[in-house]
Formats: sequence, structure tokens, C-alpha cells
Amino acid sequence: MMAYGDSDNECVYVFGYGSLMWRPGFAYIRKFDGYIMNMKRVFWQGSMDHRGTPAAPGRVVTLAHADQEGHKTWGVVFVIPKEGAYEILDSLDYREKGGYLRVRMDVFSSPCGSGINDDDGGRSPILSARGAYVYYGDETNRQYLGPAPACQIASQIYSSFGRSGPNIDYLLNVAKEMDRMNVKDDHITELMEHIRLLQCAEPPFDASTPVPLYVDDSLPSSSPPRPILCMRKERQRRNSISSGEAKGKIVVSDSAMSAISNLGKALLAAWIVQVEGVFQHTELIAICDLAGTVFARGCVSYSSDEIARIQGAHADNIPSLLGLFRGE
Repeated sequence: MMAYGDSDNECVYVFGYGSLMWRPGFAYIRKFDGYIMNMKRVFWQGSMDHRGTPAAPGRVVTLAHADQEGHKTWGVVFVIPKEGAYEILDSLDYREKGGYLRVRMDVFSSPCGSGINDDDGGRSPILSARGAYVYYGDETNRQYLGPAPACQIASQIYSSFGRSGPNIDYLLNVAKEMDRMNVKDDHITELMEHIRLLQCAEPPFDASTPVPLYVDDSLPSSSPPRPILCMRKERQRRNSISSGEAKGKIVVSDSAMSAISNLGKALLAAWIVQVEGVFQHTELIAICDLAGTVFARGCVSYSSDEIARIQGAHADNIPSLLGLFRGE
């Protein structure tokens, strides 16, 4: 077995198999694809903040012991320098505080590369990251939901929404990463099949209603602050957003109205002129122009108090104004 690199040597390794794959939220030297052995990726962990609420939790991935010996769970390894590693790990501990433990596992790379048909060609795998840090939630944590029929898990994901946006976006991003690596994950594939059935059963959206908005989960990791709201193409949740009672209002500038209505852009804090009402994150609000006319509605990413503190601010200044770290 070939080996290189060690978290006890010159670098530290972090292995991500969920949201870390597409949004690490920290600086790194380089990254590469790899896998851990005898563990499987499962949507068994509850999310009561970023992908759901305490009353309606979403589901995110964790790890469980695989049914078959030799099972591979592919993900992304991030290489970070030892200097500053403690600060990065502290921020990840906070980000993963919803029931996740930090453990160490060996990560391997195939001499043939990742892929559905990768059987290592009879050659030994490469131990590419010895003792990499991995976060996972087991059955002892309070947000653990555990196994359920795939149709039930998919339905819960399809209907859940939290601070970081629709739960379905999380699943879609995991699936995109598997496609990028050309890796087949049976659990993800089965959930995606059920999601497609749910989408086909969705009633058509009435285009005469104000355009619904959602938080955007496709922003690059270099832009950690969430937009207030963002246009979404999916029909998911549109009917409830169009007919629900708004808990408050955000008055925006003329440039914001044009960008949102005509270009489908995100609503940024810099465009906000006034906040009306008291509401919490994920609650439904109305977006008004300077004349008070409602032209959009959506589930907001911040509370009314937070928005009042960041209105008019540039995105780079939002974390310091709120004093918050917003992870997945």
C-alpha cells in the first residue's frame, strides 16, 4: 500500500462527504478526491437550522457502518497547513455543532482514479491522507433521525427549508459531486429517483402571482454571507409562498426591483432601504418597492433584527456586523 501525507506531519487533512465538498468555508492549499473504507453516506442526520427548523427538521448526511466489507464513500480531501489549522478546526467544530463528532480516518485514492467502474485494477489503493479529520453524527446525538424508507426521507427533504435554503438543494449538490467524480452512490441515486417523482406530481405554478424567492445555495465558497433572498427556478414551495401570510416587509431600492424582477438576481443587503415588522429567518416576507407595492415574496435568510443591522452594508461586512459564522 502506497502512502503520502499525514495529519501529524507537515499538513492537516479534512475529509468532506457532505456540504464541505462544495462549500468548505476555509482556505486550503489544495484538494483532491478520495474515499474512506467500510462506511456509507446516509441522510440520517437531522438539521434544525440550516436545512430545516426544530418543528420541521430537514435531513443531511452522516456516516454509518457499511453493510459490505470494502464499501467506499467518496468525498473531497482538503489539505491545510499546520499553521492556522487549529483556528480552522475550531470554526468547523462550530459549523458542525449540530450533533457531529470530529474523528480521524484514513482516506484512500485509487490508482485508477475515481469512477463507477473503479475496481483499482487489482492494484493496492493509495493511502493519500492518514488520519484525516472527519465529522459525523452517530445515533447518540440529539438531532439524529436514523434510517427510514427512501420515499419518506425524500419527502422530508423535498418539503424542508432552513437558514441555508431548501433541503433539496443540499441533496442536489451531493448528487452533483457524485456525478463530477463519476461515482455511483446507491443511497443518493434512490433518493433522487423519489425526488423526481415528487417534482412530477407538483401542480403547475400560477405565473400571475408575485415571483417567489429563495436563498441561493449555489454561491461560491468565497462569498460566505447568504443573500437575503434569491430567485429560484424550481417550482418547489411556490404555491405555499404565493398564498401564505407575510410576516413582514422589506423595502428596496429601484435598482433592486429591476435586478430581481427582470434578471432574477439575489436580493443583497446593500439594496435594502427599510425593514417593517418582526420576523425570524425562514419566515415568509414581502418585498416592496419605494412606493410600497409588493412585487415579490419569499422565505428570508435573516431575522428582522439582523436585516436592520446589515441593511445597506456590503456583503463582505455582514459577518462582522452580525458576529456570526454561517456554515452549513
